[in-house]
Amino acid sequence: MPTLSTAFPLRQRGIRALTIVAAITLMFGAASPAWALSISQAYILSDWTSPTSATAAPFTVNGTAGFQLTLNSSGVATSATALGGPLTIQTTDRLYYQSHTGTIDPNEVSSSQLASRVNSEIAKLDDAGFVNESSDAALNIDFRDSSSVTLRTSTQDVSVTGLVFFEDAGLDPFSLRYCYDTSCTQSDLLFNGFNSSASATILASSSGLETDDYAPEIDQAYWFIFDQAVTGGYFRIAETTNFGGYQSELLEIDFIGLTSTPSAQVPEPSALLLVAAGLMGLPFLRKLQKS
Repeated sequence: MPTLSTAFPLRQRGIRALTIVAAITLMFGAASPAWALSISQAYILSDWTSPTSATAAPFTVNGTAGFQLTLNSSGVATSATALGGPLTIQTTDRLYYQSHTGTIDPNEVSSSQLASRVNSEIAKLDDAGFVNESSDAALNIDFRDSSSVTLRTSTQDVSVTGLVFFEDAGLDPFSLRYCYDTSCTQSDLLFNGFNSSASATILASSSGLETDDYAPEIDQAYWFIFDQAVTGGYFRIAETTNFGGYQSELLEIDFIGLTSTPSAQVPEPSALLLVAAGLMGLPFLRKLQKS
């Protein structure tokens, strides 16, 4: 029978082995996202019957004209089908500033105040056709070439099923990504502009979706419905050179909101594997304790 002096190092080796298994489990579990997100339905809408110019989330908005978009595997809209009637969107919350790259809101705010400025600008829907171009400078996020802003949900225990994106000005080129971390080192490209056919269809219509930067009646909302619900995460919107109808226009965002519902805390895959590894090691620890 092992003595106390020999059993103790053996017990230490067993605990050390379980610690190594747990560390490896956490490392590989955290490296792989639990899902790959894509868009199952996409719309571009204009001409609002609601809300008012001071509306904050939660709210319901009705788009009375617009198109349903067909996206390819690269997130590019390849066709646009006119809607037959109004489409109602229920917005439950807005997104919040996380970080940015490039130039956002030039000549309007200092870099030290940018986070609070962005949060203030997207706090309410106040520029979707409600104001004239000369007075809207303080009401939306202004981008410059190749700039981007990363936004987050208010909490990490919210199940996100969709995103509504109110854009001020013309049909501008931009991309949308879902990021698994704050630096967006792992992400899914959800939307990446229009091809020439889809853009031509939209611009040839009388739906109020145009290329000129004049308000009202040119502001639009993109509504993206995801193929599955995701918990937490980040969204990055970038000014790009993809074909969006009018290459010289720069992106301006008035509001970005979520279609979401509270969800129960679901353990991450790494946590589940860690629990499983601990349970598998219990018999081994019991043997050590009895020896």
